[in-house]
Amino acid sequence: MTDPLAADALVIGGGLSGTLVATILAGKGLYTIILDSGISRSDGPGRHLSRDPRLRFGTEAHGQWVGAALSALPQGPDNLGHGQIRVGLTRGGASVLWTGILHHLDTPTEEARSFARTSLEPWYDQAGVLLRAGGGGGPSVGGFQPLAMAGMAGAALDGGTVTDPLSLLSDQGSPRISCLWSHVATRLRCRSSRVLGVEAIDLSTGQKVSLSAEHVILANDPLRGPALLQASGIGREAGFPVGAYLADHPLAIARVAVQTDRARELHAALWRPGRIPRAARLSDAPEGIHALALVPPGPAEAPTLHLYWYLTGHPWEDNTVDASGADPEGLGLFQARVSLRRPVAEATAEEALLAHLKETVETLGPPLPGWRPRLYPLGTAAHPFGTLRAGAPGSGVTDPEGRVHGFDNLWVLGTARFPGPNAANPMFAVASAALGSATALADPSSRPLTAPGSGPASYP
Repeated sequence: MTDPLAADALVIGGGLSGTLVATILAGKGLYTIILDSGISRSDGPGRHLSRDPRLRFGTEAHGQWVGAALSALPQGPDNLGHGQIRVGLTRGGASVLWTGILHHLDTPTEEARSFARTSLEPWYDQAGVLLRAGGGGGPSVGGFQPLAMAGMAGAALDGGTVTDPLSLLSDQGSPRISCLWSHVATRLRCRSSRVLGVEAIDLSTGQKVSLSAEHVILANDPLRGPALLQASGIGREAGFPVGAYLADHPLAIARVAVQTDRARELHAALWRPGRIPRAARLSDAPEGIHALALVPPGPAEAPTLHLYWYLTGHPWEDNTVDASGADPEGLGLFQARVSLRRPVAEATAEEALLAHLKETVETLGPPLPGWRPRLYPLGTAAHPFGTLRAGAPGSGVTDPEGRVHGFDNLWVLGTARFPGPNAANPMFAVASAALGSATALADPSSRPLTAPGSGPASYP
C-alpha cells in the first residue's frame, strides 16, 4: 500500500507489545502504522509522554490527578486504601524501557495454565532472545535468587538493534513502520466481521484523521482498549465481556539503606555499573507473594535496596471499566469509569503481605526516610489485566492467539488478554504473547523457533 493513511497493519499503542509486533510485521513485509497518543522525547533515554490532560485515567488522589507517569507518593498511614484506582494503570507506552524482570505468568488456575500453555510457553524462549535476557541464575544470596532481566541493548531484528521502544520507531526502526505521534483512536469502523479502519484525532492540531488497514491491533492498555471497543459498539450488548474482570496486584514497597551484612552481600551480588537495574526474588516468600529486591544503578557510595512485594490479584467479572456513555469525538472515552465492586485480594492477605515485608526490612537494614514498608493503593503496580480476556466465545473476548471473537482482522495485545490471577511482573508474558499474535497474523503456518518448556532455568 502506498497511501500513508492506509496500512497492512494498524497498531494502536506504541509500548512494548505494539512496537514489538510492528517490527515483526514490518520484517515480514507488511507496511505498519503505529498510532500513539504520546510525544517523542530525545532527552535522556528514548521515551514518550502523554501530556494532554484529557488522556488521564485514574482518580483525584491526595489533591492531584495521577495519569500515565507516577508522581511522588505522599506520606500517610501504612494502608492508603484500595477503594479507588490511584494511577492510570498504564506506564505511558514507549516510556517503558525494556528493562523488566522476566517472570513467567502466574498459573494458579486451570484457566491460567491453559492460556500459558497455548499462548505463552511456545514463545518464552524467543522472547528471552529478543529482550536480551541477562542477569539470572547464579547462587542464592541471603535467601534471594537473582533474576533474569531484559537488557537495555534491546532486540536484534532485521539486522538492526533497538535500545528501547522509541528507538525501534525512530532512526533504527524499519522503513516499513510509520508512527503517528500525538494521535488518539476514537472509534473503529466495522462492517460485519471486519474492521475497516480507525477514526482518530491529532491532539496537536485537533484534526480528525481516518485510517484504513487490513488488520487492526489494539496494543494500548487494559483501560483504553475496552474503552475504544465500547465506543465502537463492541461490548457486552454484543456478547463480549469487554471491560470486565479488571484487576491489578496489590503492592507493598520499602527502600532500605545498605548497612547490614545481609544487605551488603545482596547489593554486591546484584549491583552493576551502567543503567540496568538488577533484581532478585526471595525464594521462601509465602504462597501468592512475589518478593523482589531491586538494586538500581545508582552511585556506589550511597547504595540502597528497593523492595517490592506483590500479592496475587484476582480478576472478578463485576470489576469493570465502562466507557459506554462517553463521547469519543470529544475524547470523552478517556474519562471512562473504573468500578471496583470486589476486592482483588482479601484484607487478611494484604495484612500478611505488609507484615512479611516489615519482617524482611528488619533483617536487611533501616528503611530510608519516607520509605518505611507501606501498602499502596491498587493501581500503583501499573500491571492491570483481564479486561479483554482470552477465553471461549461468551466468556472471553479473544481466542488464544489474540484475535477478537467474531472478527477476521481485529487483535488484542498486552495484559488485557490475561485471564487468570497474577502477582508476577508481566513483561515477559506480554512479549511472549505478542510474538504469538504477530506470527499468527503474518504467517499462521509458522511455529516458534524453540520448543515449549526449554527456556533457561533462570526464568521463574
